[in-house]
Amino acid sequence: MSSPGAVPAPAPRRTFVYVDSWNLYYGCLKGTPYRWINIAEMARRSMPAHYHIDHIRFFTATSVERPEAPQRLIRQLTLFRALRTLPNLTMHFGLFRVNPVQMLLVNPLPDGTRYVEVVRTEEMQADELVKGQKRGRTGRTWELTAGCCRSTLRPSVFPSR
Repeated sequence: MSSPGAVPAPAPRRTFVYVDSWNLYYGCLKGTPYRWINIAEMARRSMPAHYHIDHIRFFTATSVERPEAPQRLIRQLTLFRALRTLPNLTMHFGLFRVNPVQMLLVNPLPDGTRYVEVVRTEEMQADELVKGQKRGRTGRTWELTAGCCRSTLRPSVFPSR
């Protein structure tokens, strides 16, 4: 029984969560002990208590192996297997590109070289996929971002082997 004048608890709100995995990882998780997080629990902890997660859409791209990070793809595929255990999560895949590009040096080399060729890796389409999925959606949406992550730095973790 509530006391007179008490404010009633807000009604549960059906919520759809959208995760741009590359922005979340590079904006918040890389270099921290929280790379193996339970996305559903992190989303739950980052939103108001009366929001109920109806579905989580996880947008990503499959990485490519590079000589400086030979285990990157294996770690990513392991994460994908763990995420697939979440009953209300679906994964949506964009593209991952690796291209050589010419970049201007801040300080030219002693021989006068001003440009060098570097390997640019970039994830493509995840943010556009998120926007496209959210368009026309009725009900509450919640985008799990680096800001949400920073406010929830004690997420549950998937058990490690």
